[in-house]
Parts: sequence; C-alpha cells; structure tokens
Amino acid sequence: NPTSQAAASAPTNTPSPPTPAPQPIPLNILPLPTSISAAPIAQVMTIDILIYYDDNQNLNPELEEGIRDIAVAVYDTANDELTAFGYTSESGGLHFGPLSVMGAARVEIPFLGYSRRITNAVERIDIRIAPRPLPVTIP
Repeated sequence: NPTSQAAASAPTNTPSPPTPAPQPIPLNILPLPTSISAAPIAQVMTIDILIYYDDNQNLNPELEEGIRDIAVAVYDTANDELTAFGYTSESGGLHFGPLSVMGAARVEIPFLGYSRRITNAVERIDIRIAPRPLPVTIP
C-alpha cells in the first residue's frame, strides 16, 4: 500500500525538551567621572625671545647676528587680551616676565608670520633666519 509506505518513511516529530528562558545578566552601570569646569587659575610665565640672522651659518646665535626692532606680542589665550608687547633689542633679544595669564600664552611675531602657543612657566624661543644665496645674474 503506497500510503502506508509514505507514512512509514516520514520522520516522526519527537517532542524536544522546553528551551529554558534566558537568564537576565546583571548589568552594573557606573557613571563616568565628569570634570567640573572651574575658573582658570592664573599662572606666571617668563618668555625669552631671540631672533637672529645666521650670517656665518653655524646654527648658533652670535652677538652681532641679532635682528633689532622686530615687534613681538604676547596674548592671554583665555580671554585673547594683549598681555605684553615689545621690540627686540640690538642683540635680537626680548624678555617678557613675569607675566600673569589665565590660560596659556600666545606669542606672535607679525613680521615673520610666527605664532606659537606657550604653556610652560619658563620658555625660550630662538628664531633663526637662514641666509639665502643670491642668484648669479639678475635678469
């Protein structure tokens, strides 16, 4: 009988044990510490600047290589206010300090297109101007 053969060859469904419900995983949430924005603390800085033309190309500033009368400005980055301003001496040097700033300081030398953020209490900035060879012939 063909129907009895089909019934005999069909797999029988055997009941499987019930799948246990997933157990909840304990989850601990710890908030990250948040920084409380406090008022900036004033710090005292000293900045020494030397600008020189390295005529002998020895990579060291010589007394006669300083460039004078270069304007240098120092700004307080917390409020962008001008904190100090001056011109380099005949030896190319300029000393600022003690300066009280609320954030970091920013040194700008407009003639050279130079700007640098300062965070150290004592900073020395040496700027070397390298000589350029002139062309053999001028057209």
